[in-house]
Amino acid sequence: MRLLYAFTWGGEHHRNVAGDAAECQTYAVNLLDRGVYENALGERASRMPGYPLLLAGVYKAFGRSPALVVFLQCVLGAAGCVLLALTAAGRLGPAWGWAGGLMAAFYYDLFAPCAHLLTECPASFLLAIFLWFCSERRPYRVADAAAMGTCLSLGYLLRPELSLFIPVLAFLVACPTKGVWRWRHGLMVVLLFAAVALPWTLRNREVLGRPIATTSAGPLNCYLGIPRTIHERLGGLPDFTEGKEYWRL
Repeated sequence: MRLLYAFTWGGEHHRNVAGDAAECQTYAVNLLDRGVYENALGERASRMPGYPLLLAGVYKAFGRSPALVVFLQCVLGAAGCVLLALTAAGRLGPAWGWAGGLMAAFYYDLFAPCAHLLTECPASFLLAIFLWFCSERRPYRVADAAAMGTCLSLGYLLRPELSLFIPVLAFLVACPTKGVWRWRHGLMVVLLFAAVALPWTLRNREVLGRPIATTSAGPLNCYLGIPRTIHERLGGLPDFTEGKEYWRL
């Protein structure tokens, strides 16, 4: 289903890359050609690094083919359907597993993103792995906590709003079994997220002038209470206001 859509009526999205996908593509190409994480406007932190790094890695290894990226995304999307089916089967039985898998396979908002050079497909795959671990393994072991923490942490590099689930996951895996709190499991989740988020945050401190764990744009910043100046939104471009206060976005 995903391959059929991506390479027929949905193929226009990767044959003529535009909009947000074009920005991700520009970040990836600039990384390969110039070794600089920057888009066409000079913004250096308007996108989380996960998807541009994924594009750059595929382009470096196999050549600059958006069609190949879309093919790989179709494979990830199909694997996500299998994981969702296994999740449903493990919790509700085989019949619900088949139903859940088929619904995931034919649900438009799950198969259509495979045709776009955007974060939705790999982020959905990581969430499917996370849900499978949540449903299949109880009580959670340290390795389970590490796997779930890794999925959400890598997902944060794609979609920063996934970071809001880290405290929930840390509490979930630390909940007591037979009256004993498993603090080591929760600490594992927090440390994994810190190891992933810290390099990006420190890099933004150099680029934007303050340690920001998200981006220089995007609605999540409003929820986190982080206002952005025009200077920061432009990724640290030279200040042309000559002492005037920036408008906050």
